[in-house]
Amino acid sequence: MNIITWHWMMLTAVCLLLVLSSASAANCPTNGPPSNATWRFTTSFPPGCNGTACSYFLGVRTNEDAQFLDFMMEGKADGWIAVGYTPNPGMPDADVFVCALIGAQVTILDTYDIPNVYSNVVDSSQDLCPFNMSSVNGRIRCVFSRAIKTNDMVEDKDLNQSYYQLNGWTDTPGSSSTLIAYHSRISTPMVSTSKLNPTTAVSAVSAGMA
Repeated sequence: MNIITWHWMMLTAVCLLLVLSSASAANCPTNGPPSNATWRFTTSFPPGCNGTACSYFLGVRTNEDAQFLDFMMEGKADGWIAVGYTPNPGMPDADVFVCALIGAQVTILDTYDIPNVYSNVVDSSQDLCPFNMSSVNGRIRCVFSRAIKTNDMVEDKDLNQSYYQLNGWTDTPGSSSTLIAYHSRISTPMVSTSKLNPTTAVSAVSAGMA
């Protein structure tokens, strides 16, 4: 596979606050995942790592309300960690969930990538439901849910369809002011070796990443 570059839009805290203050309320489940939840589908880096040995960890499970998926992203980061779903093995046309450290606050952002353009923007319809956000000892963590199918099918992907999964993060000091910066596929991003369906993948164990 050729080297794929991801060019993410550089966002400031002021712009984020303006967008999020006007965003429509998400359709959320009554309960998030329990603190002892078993994550049925996981992706980690380095592969096979556990706990704080992971630079990046993603867990996915079905919420008790089967219309929703629960997510847990955690990693060593001084800026952001993210997961995206795209019909192509690269950023264009991706639906991206970003766990971002803005100052001292951890926030989950619903973003999308404009087709044929290597940049993503904050979705005016924030369809992610935060349940537990934290930053401890240089590690950020976001536990959240999203409806498998939202009412915003222009920017959001139907999570009961098959996509390439994108995983990325940055541990560059000071990157929280430019939350999602330019980076290359040979750096922190990982791309699944084949398409997967996030809803049915919860019965799997791990994702093969390139």
